Amino acid sequence: MISSASQALSLLKTQPNRYAIASLVGRTFLLSISDMLTVPRLRDVRVGDVLELDRIHEVGSQDYTLRAQEAIAPRVRSQTHPNGVDPVQGASSTTKWTSKLIPTGLAFTGAVLRPETVRVRCVVVEHTKGKLEHIVKEKRRKGYKKTIRHQQPYTRLRVEEIRLGDS
Repeated sequence: MISSASQALSLLKTQPNRYAIASLVGRTFLLSISDMLTVPRLRDVRVGDVLELDRIHEVGSQDYTLRAQEAIAPRVRSQTHPNGVDPVQGASSTTKWTSKLIPTGLAFTGAVLRPETVRVRCVVVEHTKGKLEHIVKEKRRKGYKKTIRHQQPYTRLRVEEIRLGDS
């Protein structure tokens, strides 16, 4: 049984291929080394810039996985109650919908690993545009017809490194 994150990291370091689940621009991506990912345009970066991803939810290999878990809320006693009884409210009374997903293994909805545990480094490869989309606006019986052409801008990133611990 593994009792600490450092033990889990030492086991993960022995594995040849690793993956990470990270959030970037409001989306969750499954990343491995040399993957190319396309995200909506990042305005503040140039081609060749290096990005360190800090919202890593899970890192793993074929045999081991290290997953971030949200901290369990401490037990809180309410000060006043209509019946005069002090009920104890624990983590099970939270109304947050993500707390219901943790037992099923979907813990990466909000919890993140600390940057000292894992880092993912990406390089900006290019800024590109998507396919040309035609949007037709039309009003019935008025003779009004308008075509709008649009290309969505994207940024392409390449995953350079998944670094575990301080190595």
